[in-house]
Amino acid sequence: MQLSLDTHLLVWAMGEPERLDPTLVRLLEDPINTPVLSVTSLWELVIKRGLDRPDFHLKPSLLRQAFLEVGWRELPV
Repeated sequence: MQLSLDTHLLVWAMGEPERLDPTLVRLLEDPINTPVLSVTSLWELVIKRGLDRPDFHLKPSLLRQAFLEVGWRELPV
């Protein structure tokens, strides 16, 4: 099963995994599932970072690189 997370959950998955529901963590860790990173979430991060939102001070390019390095698939628009 492909798992696509909303932007907040993506941020939490990489920086604050303890905020994720344990069921979601199990799904993400199960090798039968394929987590996907949507390019639209990266766009949202760029926009919110540009608006100086305190909860979005991540560099989208670094976040993308980190997800791809741990085996997530990128979902294009």
